Amino acid sequence: MRAVRDLGVTIPGDLSLVPPSTARSSIRLAGAPVGERLAARISVLEEGARGEVWPVDLVVRGSVAGAPA
Repeated sequence: MRAVRDLGVTIPGDLSLVPPSTARSSIRLAGAPVGERLAARISVLEEGARGEVWPVDLVVRGSVAGAPA
């Protein structure tokens, strides 16, 4: 980023950095279902892999700008 600034390029005015965003999720919300699945696997009540969908929030960082017009 210093080299970019040394060239007189502004972030995010002239350049958006990649990856511009990240995802945030709660380990606390994941804990209970993960614990329940682990207990079920240990007690052989559940076999095989099963997919999970966790809620996440998109965090757009300050280095992101819209596409130029």
